[in-house]
Amino acid sequence: AFVRGLSGGERKRVTLIEAMITRSSIASWDCGTRGLDAVSAFDYVQCLRIMTDILGKTTICSFYQASEAIYDLFDRVILLVKGRMIYFGPTKKAKQYFLDLGFKCEARKSTPDFLSI
Repeated sequence: AFVRGLSGGERKRVTLIEAMITRSSIASWDCGTRGLDAVSAFDYVQCLRIMTDILGKTTICSFYQASEAIYDLFDRVILLVKGRMIYFGPTKKAKQYFLDLGFKCEARKSTPDFLSI
């Protein structure tokens, strides 16, 4: 007989619940949206944001191909190049920082895509 396991999204939700139960002050998530569709990825990150706000946590996340909507859920961003930090600050100021340095952003390119170059 076939026994159904948990889907990727269900496993991520269980992990979120485990993190909430432990009441740790810092939570770290590495590529937590990988394998999720766009809606599930946004819902997952929105849950992280809610957990962060309600429980007063510090949440550190890394993402692969984050959408603009996901990027907007965060307060600060750290950009690393070859292990060196090239920017740390408010998400809302990161794009302008690099534009002011002379980098060009193509039309219709999202902030996360622009910053990942």
